[in-house]
Amino acid sequence: NGSEHGRPYFETLFVTAAPSANMSKIADEIRRLRRKEDGMVYEPVIVGSIEDALIATLMNGKIEAVVIYDGIPVSSQHEVPMLRDFLKSHLDLEDSSITQGQTGLTLARLIKRVRPELDIYMLTDRAVEKLAGDPAASMIRRVFYEVEELMEVHLNVLEGVGERFSTPFFDNLKRYAARP
Repeated sequence: NGSEHGRPYFETLFVTAAPSANMSKIADEIRRLRRKEDGMVYEPVIVGSIEDALIATLMNGKIEAVVIYDGIPVSSQHEVPMLRDFLKSHLDLEDSSITQGQTGLTLARLIKRVRPELDIYMLTDRAVEKLAGDPAASMIRRVFYEVEELMEVHLNVLEGVGERFSTPFFDNLKRYAARP
């Protein structure tokens, strides 16, 4: 896709355990959140496992934010032995060492190791206060209840990327130059 009406464009990775048949429906739902007043536009990239998320993060430089739904599986549904070996050797990703309740945090930690600049958000049905206060979750920008409005997630993604790409001096210079 490119940018819509000249707005800056980026991609956001959504990592969900939803069945792959629902992924295009989820992408459409996310696209419907776009508003004319949004300063940027993003396209959702949806994957279903830790392995797929790490591969997407490593291979897709357009990804600027990651939204992780808690309880995702570790292994990809795709048979990719070479990539699996790469992830095991370079990121110490061992399927058996990750407990079911820690998959989201594990993915967040691994993503921060390879792309520390990315904003990471987590949706969970666990105690959000406990997770948000956990030092192991310090790399997560914001934790949401899974049932929270998706628009909240959308607005936070735009705000986070916008903050990272803001150029106060240059923006003020452009405003000054545009004055009559």
